[in-house]
Amino acid sequence: MGGFLSNFIRYRDPKYAPQIMRGLNHSTLPILYTLAKEYAISDLRLNSAKSVERKVVSFFLLSFFLSLFFFPSGSTFPNRNFLHAATSGGIVNNDIPKIGYNMTTIFERMDQQGIPYGIYTAGPFPYTTLFRYFRQPAKLEKHGSMEDFYNDCQAGTLGSYVYLEPAMFGLDYRLRNDQHPRANAYYDLRRGELFYKQVYEAVRSSPQWESMLLVLVWDEHGGFYDHVPPPDNVVNPDGLVDPTFDFTRLGIRVPAILISPWIERGSVLPRAHHLEHASVSSTIHALFGTPYLTRRDQQANTFHQFANLSIPRSDCPLTLPEPAWQFDKE
Repeated sequence: MGGFLSNFIRYRDPKYAPQIMRGLNHSTLPILYTLAKEYAISDLRLNSAKSVERKVVSFFLLSFFLSLFFFPSGSTFPNRNFLHAATSGGIVNNDIPKIGYNMTTIFERMDQQGIPYGIYTAGPFPYTTLFRYFRQPAKLEKHGSMEDFYNDCQAGTLGSYVYLEPAMFGLDYRLRNDQHPRANAYYDLRRGELFYKQVYEAVRSSPQWESMLLVLVWDEHGGFYDHVPPPDNVVNPDGLVDPTFDFTRLGIRVPAILISPWIERGSVLPRAHHLEHASVSSTIHALFGTPYLTRRDQQANTFHQFANLSIPRSDCPLTLPEPAWQFDKE
C-alpha cells in the first residue's frame, strides 16, 4: 500500500502532505471515541468505488431490526450511488448527468413494497434528489429537514429505514458539518462531532430506541493513509465499466460504527466479515425481503446480525461529551 504521499503532492500543496499520515485521538474527537467504545466497530469496511477527495458522514436508522466498511473506490458521488443503488452506474468521478442518475435505488424498492422510509438532511440540497426517481413532486415529499427528524424521533414516528445526510453544501460555511478534511475555514471536524451528538441524543431519547440500529459511515477515506490492501475479487455490479476501473476491486477502508441497545459494549466485528456500501441494501433485503438491486448487493455481507443480545442494554449513555471546542482553529 503506497503512493499516498506522491499522489497528494501531485495534486495538492506539498507542505500539507504529512497530514495524510496522521490521525486524531480521543481528546480531539471525544464523541466518535465514545460511540466506538460504547457500541460496535468493524476494522474492515471498505468503500465500493475508487479514489478519494471527500469524507462525508451518513447515518442510517433501521427500525425493527430492521464497522469499518470498504468503500467501492471512487470519488464522493460514485460511493454515494453505491450506498443507495449498489452501483455507481459505471461512473468514477463526480460528474452528474444532466437529467440525473437513472439507477434503481433502495428507496424505489421500498416504495414498491410499501415499506416506510424517510430522508432528512442538514443542508439545502439532498443528494438523493440527483436520482431521477426523486424528480417527481410526490417523491420529494419523502425528504425532510433535521428539525423534522428530531420531531419524528420525539414522536416515535420514524420509518423502517431512515437516511440522514449532513450539510455538505450551503452559503453559510458555518453550517457545513460533513467532516470534510479541513482544506480551509469552510470545514471543521468538530461540527460533524456536534452533528453525531445531536442525532444520537435524539435517537437515544426516542420511544423507538429499543427497535433501532443506527449506523454511522463515511462515503470514502479522504486520501488518508491505510496499510490494508482492499479486496480485488468482488463482482462487477451490472457489467458497466470505466476505462480506468472495472469495479471488481474495493477501495480503502472507511470507518463505521454500529449503535444499538442490542449490541454489546466494546464490540469489534470479525475481520473476516468485510462490509461495503452495498451492505446497506443487502441488509435491507435480508430484513424486509426487497429485491436485490445489482450483483454487488447480492454478494455483499449484511450487518444486522450483530445486534444480537437477548435483551436490550440498560447502560447505554443518554448523552455524549461536548465537541473539543477548546482547540484553536488553524
